[in-house]
Amino acid sequence: MAEQASLALRAVPDLESSPSLLFSERDERALIGAEIEALPATREQIMAAYQPDDLLDPRCGFADGIVRRMVAAGVPVDRLSVTQFAVSRGLIKPDSPRIALASWIDQTCEMAPVPASGSWYAAVVVEQSVRRQLKAIGERLVQAAQGGSALDLAAVVSEAFTAALAAVSRLGDSR
Repeated sequence: MAEQASLALRAVPDLESSPSLLFSERDERALIGAEIEALPATREQIMAAYQPDDLLDPRCGFADGIVRRMVAAGVPVDRLSVTQFAVSRGLIKPDSPRIALASWIDQTCEMAPVPASGSWYAAVVVEQSVRRQLKAIGERLVQAAQGGSALDLAAVVSEAFTAALAAVSRLGDSR
């Protein structure tokens, strides 16, 4: 578990070659910061608006996982309790990763908008996730079109169509 924390606290993979429509660290951190700072009812709305796998930044995913565990356990969530909870549950060791997590959480909350904006940022993160999914679907279609039988291509197209509809159906009118 502690290894997960050190992995989660590393920098985001180099995504500079990816257009900002596919990923924004700022948007993900704004979402997590708003989620941590929100009152319980607002936090529930924010958390319901996206799935954990919509987050590309492993640090945001790690923090989101801690917050979701805290909510499930009925533990109050704030910028100090997140790190304390992670240590008490053995998610991180009580040494330097704790300091790194506490600092990262504090910086994330400082850069976050007002908690009421959390649902808007959740919609932004979902849209970025859907765009990444559609990009991957397109890449699979290109690969299938460049090789294999026509029957294999038809199966990939059918699967891609279903996956694309499922992905696009997650986009809401919240933005």
